[in-house]
Amino acid sequence: MTKLLSELMDLFEVTSKGPSPEELASAPLLQNWRPLLDMSGVVVLWGHVENHPLLGNDAITTSRLFRLDTEQGFARTWSRWYRLGTPFTDLEHDLLQSISPETGNRGTVMFELPGYQTVPKSENVQELLSDFKRRMQKLARQHQDRATD
Repeated sequence: MTKLLSELMDLFEVTSKGPSPEELASAPLLQNWRPLLDMSGVVVLWGHVENHPLLGNDAITTSRLFRLDTEQGFARTWSRWYRLGTPFTDLEHDLLQSISPETGNRGTVMFELPGYQTVPKSENVQELLSDFKRRMQKLARQHQDRATD
């Protein structure tokens, strides 16, 4: 198996277990986050990060997303765990309510980041993440089968 496939399989294993309490406590906080799909079909998160070890406090687009658990409040990307703060949809809703309380429905504000498109529902994010995992596991099995032939 190639090094990259091996690293992916290891990351899938780590991701499925979730972060330890220590990992989560030390993870950067991502506020006003939103899942996005880049032009090559990679799911990432966009938002404002606090206490990132390399980027500090800034608006960021993460590396590839591997897990998003909104109920437990964390996400895993290629490079690290994140604690999830308020999602962008809450900010969007509050903004709409302040402008026009009677028409302030979620999903009404249009947000665009060049080179990305919004993933509209968390179910769609989970489906995209699961599909990527299945494809990579299949590729790893095929690679392993070729190596044993």
